Formats: sequence, structure tokens, C-alpha cells
Amino acid sequence: MVSVANLAAAYCMSECKNVSLHEVFLGLQKEMFQRMETVRKTVEHAPSMGDEGEAEWIELFQHFLPKRYQADKAFVVDSNGRISQQQDIVIFDRQYSPFLAKLKKCHYIPAESVYAVLEVKQDLTADHIDYAGEKAASVRALHRTTMPIRHAGGTFKPREHFTILAGLLCHASGWKPTFRKPFAAAMNALEVAKRLDFGCCLEAGSFFTNWETGLPVSRISDKDTSSVSFVLGIIHALQGLGTVPALDMNAYLTPLLQATIRVQEKGRKRPEK
Repeated sequence: MVSVANLAAAYCMSECKNVSLHEVFLGLQKEMFQRMETVRKTVEHAPSMGDEGEAEWIELFQHFLPKRYQADKAFVVDSNGRISQQQDIVIFDRQYSPFLAKLKKCHYIPAESVYAVLEVKQDLTADHIDYAGEKAASVRALHRTTMPIRHAGGTFKPREHFTILAGLLCHASGWKPTFRKPFAAAMNALEVAKRLDFGCCLEAGSFFTNWETGLPVSRISDKDTSSVSFVLGIIHALQGLGTVPALDMNAYLTPLLQATIRVQEKGRKRPEK
């Protein structure tokens, strides 16, 4: 008996045409560039080129990343009241974790929700690599809670925290050619907490690291596929992390409740007139 699967495979072999994935990706690269150019031309009142660059990349991530992820400029906070340096781009979980706050156009995201942080600069240089690593370290140093997850069949144990990913996004390169000894030296000089996992230089290509093997750079794309290879690569890296741990909301509520109690006690201690 011929199965449906065999019939479908036979039909596909006889009727379906082949497609060049290379051409598909080049078309996607062109679309990405066009979207970034549109943002660059339409961003109004940007205080600096950096703000324009951030807007371009954020729009790109919002459009091409799976919907479980969200990207925005933000500060990252923890339940102990500590706060990171402001991050140009934070890729965070929007499905299982709350958006903590938005005050005066600044976003504050709980550390437990964060998958990755990225710095945006005009040029790829040793100083910018170190600076991106420093900002990433300010996020990785924050405290993260975790909780058991209840499900129909019982309870999953609290999952361990993964290392938050970090990267650098640039338009041009301060090195010609880009990915040679000076670049490798700058990457190798990073302390463990400051290590970058990936990056993209639109005029040179994208790169991905594999620190477990001791290699500062394990994969590099060319400039013709810089943005598409980077977006596809970062999706692969995000998939490798799985889902963020469940956030312990009580850890964030406790300081709020304690502050409320102090205010109430202070009110009771006021002498009557």
C-alpha cells in the first residue's frame, strides 16, 4: 500500500521546482538593508547617529525575530534594586515575563527576562569591543530569581540560569581588513564577564564566537550577507538558550510592600496637632 507521504514525495520530485537558498538569502539581505535605510531616513529628531542606528536595528529585530522575543532600548534591573548601564538593545522574553516599567520613555526590564544585550556603534574598534563587553557585564552581574513551574502533570524544577548573550553592532570597521589579528586580539583581551558572543559590521560581515573551544571567533560571514547571516545566527543562538526561567514575582513585590509599610508606620508616628 502506497502511503500519503510517499505520494507527496513522488509528486514533489516530479512537479516541484528547485530554489536557490543563496538567492533567497540575498533577497532577504536586500530587504533588511531597505528596511534599515527607511528607518534611517524617517527617524525624526534623533539626538545622534547612534540613536538612528539603534532604531534601525530594533526595527529589524522586531520584524524578523520570532514573536516570543522582543527588542528595545532599556535598563535591566533585579529584585535587589540594582540596575545595569543603559543597553542600546535588549532582547527579552515577552511571553512569560512581565515588562517591569516604562517611565519617561525609559524601559526597565527584569534581569530574568533577558536573553541578550547588544551595543550599537558606528565603527568596529578595540575600544568599542571593550565598551560593549563592559555594558554586558553590568547586566550579567545582576541577581536573577527562578521558580518551579506548575503544569498539568506536576511541577518542573526551577531551571538554571543561562549566561546572557552579548554582541556589538556596527556600520563600518576601523580595521582594513576587518577580521584579522587586531580584531582577534581585542576579543581575546575581554574578561570572562565581558565576552561578546556575536556581532555584525554591515560593511564587513558578521561574526559568532565559541568560547567553549577557546576560539574568539568561530564563524564569519562576508559583507554581502552580513545582516541576514547575523539575524539567522542570533535566532539560532537564542534557540539554544531555551526559555527564560520563571520569575519570582514575590522577590520584586517584597521591596514594594516593605516601602508601603514604612510609609504607613511613619504616618502613624506623626504627632497630632
